[in-house]
Amino acid sequence: KEDLNAPPCVGLIAGNGQQAEHTLSICINFANLCDPDMNVFVTKKKYLFIRGEKPSDPKGEILTLSSGSKTLDGYNFSTAIIDEYHQLKDDHAVEALLKSQKLRINPLAIFITTAGSSITGPCHEYYKLQKKKLAKDKPYPDSEIDFIYEPDSLEDIDDESSWIKNMPILEDLPEMQQASVIAQMR
Repeated sequence: KEDLNAPPCVGLIAGNGQQAEHTLSICINFANLCDPDMNVFVTKKKYLFIRGEKPSDPKGEILTLSSGSKTLDGYNFSTAIIDEYHQLKDDHAVEALLKSQKLRINPLAIFITTAGSSITGPCHEYYKLQKKKLAKDKPYPDSEIDFIYEPDSLEDIDDESSWIKNMPILEDLPEMQQASVIAQMR
């Protein structure tokens, strides 16, 4: 494997085009916060480039695609982020992404999702597989880590004291925002 000369390429994959555009806008906003004069970053349609010495030779890129894109072949992602995995109807996009990373020395794939309502999609199958692994209480390989936040039982769904365990991000929200989120969940 030889990817030492390949620039970093981050692929953000979303379940649909609207989610992909939203994800890219978050990245662009973050780039603007880090680099308000855009000396380092350049935006262009579905891409966010890291400037190279020549405009035609970027040092890296972040691009967004939806799982329904016509083709996901031909990329060389160093990092692939699959957002809202539960929205994907099949694993074609994921397989193409992971295949694109074969030439990378230390590729990284990140799956982010809420539970969703589908029990027939690839996300649910992955969930069941990971639950089995966690139940065995054996150490994971160094290359894999999973976090599953959910109630211990159906009775815990209505127990507000367990909600921070199920949604750890609540703990980081200011108290007023916590109350607002909890009120919406009731």
